[in-house]
Amino acid sequence: MHLLNFFKIGFVYFLAWSFARKLNNEKKTLREEIKLILPYIAVFILVIYLIAVMQNDLGQVVVLALTLAVMAFFAGTSLQLFMLAILGSVFVFFNCYF
Repeated sequence: MHLLNFFKIGFVYFLAWSFARKLNNEKKTLREEIKLILPYIAVFILVIYLIAVMQNDLGQVVVLALTLAVMAFFAGTSLQLFMLAILGSVFVFFNCYF
């Protein structure tokens, strides 16, 4: 089994463990939520580099991005942050595609 497969599984476990510790159902402002989610975005950028650039596998990046978004939403982030992430993704897609 390839080492990168273990990394993908480890990424999901890391997200679950970390979200359970840091995110809760307390009401936060959008700015506070963005500050909480920034380290996850940094880790995801590392994932993009490892998988999309080195392995040339964009499909896995998309799957892991959706995993990150869904896990963050169910862990307690607001609908505002979720919609902001979707709009940002659409913006990046159209900028890269066209």
